[in-house]
Amino acid sequence: MSLVKGIEDKLEILELFPEVKNNNKNIDYLYIAGSIMEGFGNESSDVDVFVISEEPEKLLNNHKRHAREATMKVGESLIKNIVINDVRYDFEYYSSSHFHTIINELNSLNFNTDEHISRLPADDVDLLHRLKFASPLLHEETFKTMKEEINFENLNKYIVVTTIEKYDGYLEDLEGALSSNDLGTAYVVVKLLLKNAVNAYLASVGETNPGEKWIYRKLLRYTTENPEGDLLKLFLQLDSYPFSEETIKEYAFNVVNFTQGLIMKAQIILK
Repeated sequence: MSLVKGIEDKLEILELFPEVKNNNKNIDYLYIAGSIMEGFGNESSDVDVFVISEEPEKLLNNHKRHAREATMKVGESLIKNIVINDVRYDFEYYSSSHFHTIINELNSLNFNTDEHISRLPADDVDLLHRLKFASPLLHEETFKTMKEEINFENLNKYIVVTTIEKYDGYLEDLEGALSSNDLGTAYVVVKLLLKNAVNAYLASVGETNPGEKWIYRKLLRYTTENPEGDLLKLFLQLDSYPFSEETIKEYAFNVVNFTQGLIMKAQIILK
């Protein structure tokens, strides 16, 4: 089975795992998410399947055994990796209570305050991001209703706030590196400044990017949909700038100027 065909035919995926399909009364939500659903996947990509249940451990233990599989616990999730026909399926199991707690915490965030914004665990932010692009395998109407109740604008704002905090920290690091003439460290920090500013701006326009590896694809999609801008071109030019002790200060100055503009645009979403 090709990966593309498997994603297009959801029923075919369910047929691979009848033990999940047959226990659907014990499953609140069953959905596909991840890079494939964002349009970034390829033939070698994993298929990420999320199972939300009151009894995730019971479902996991009832899972049919496969020749190539591994099980682990990461944070609040139980993960089972299965390989069938050279395609890897990552099943992530979450308890219904934890799943809804994450959604409620996101929805309750208040950005119209000077008080500290509560922090969400990185795994929860990733789970919420994936939900934005998820597609149900079971209980489609229930899934649709649940998804409509999630305040994804709060997710955009949350990532803007936390990413700008990182940016500000790196800006201080850059000043320290330059003042001590630690030019190699300055060069590394400038690139971190650049990536964080871009991710903050992308989040402000709905292109949340909790990870790092998809920044090019995120920028490409944004630039394709907004052809009047040169954001991708400018990012690639600055990110590929070669190290030189003679020009590092000029490079840092140019990146700071560019990223400050992005940060100011990103902050508009918070007003």
